[in-house]
Amino acid sequence: MSFANISLMTSFPVLEIGSGSYKLHLKDKFNKKFQSSLGKGLHNSALADESLAIALDSFDNGIKPFLQEHNINVEDLLCFATAAVRVSMNDPNKSGEKFIDELKSRGIQELKVFSEEDECKYAAYAVIASLDKLNNYSILDSGGASHQLIEVSNSELQLFKSFKIGSHTDLSKNKLPNLKEYKYKSQENLVILGTTGQILNHASLLKSSKNLAEDLYKLFTKLDSIGIAERKVFLEELVEEPEIQKLFVDYRLAILPQAIQIIHNVVAQLEVKNIYSSDDEAIHYISKHGFKETLIT
Repeated sequence: MSFANISLMTSFPVLEIGSGSYKLHLKDKFNKKFQSSLGKGLHNSALADESLAIALDSFDNGIKPFLQEHNINVEDLLCFATAAVRVSMNDPNKSGEKFIDELKSRGIQELKVFSEEDECKYAAYAVIASLDKLNNYSILDSGGASHQLIEVSNSELQLFKSFKIGSHTDLSKNKLPNLKEYKYKSQENLVILGTTGQILNHASLLKSSKNLAEDLYKLFTKLDSIGIAERKVFLEELVEEPEIQKLFVDYRLAILPQAIQIIHNVVAQLEVKNIYSSDDEAIHYISKHGFKETLIT
């Protein structure tokens, strides 16, 4: 399949190559996640050898067999990569380019490396197009190597920024941003994209919270003080839904405290009172419409 002919299709199988996970989606068919860990060990723009090995193994032994089961060719995927690959394109040793070459050797024909603006705007476009119960809110898309914060007013994009800090970042050595310096305003409603948002939206501790920032900090300190196996047990007691409990896999549990720290920073500074998770992310939008040449301004 060539990108020139994708308009002939009614929906598109999409692969997001994220800094923590791959996301594989086809509208009304499947929505799967696989470990990538590309943001782990990212240093001086270079992808770590261990992370590259994990990402390629996930592609070979997870994604390709899954596609074969659903009679989808790798060549038919619309692929886009986010922060970890974007940063690694500046690596003097070309670790990002080599990773992309490895994927192309496995059948991927074309791959877009999203700019910071692309990543923010596709996330915003997806949520704005699908969310009709709110007019004013912020969107937080927290990934493995970065997080994006988007301000929406009267259902229109007002402000966006990508911060080079994610759930794989060592937060003891990297300061979380002061959002007021970037002119973000207090916001009652926050839409959180990604797995952590789904978990928090189903956590009994937060459903009736009267102080989200305080309770998020309590959750972070609890998870940060216990090991992976204990985190799984603790979260299963906190979240009753079986579908959400399936998300409690080791690689995700390992970075969950950092993800919650990033979310807490936003909730505390913007004085958020309500959090929502969204099922309609950039990958879902692209699966419905393909890539857009012109995004919202």
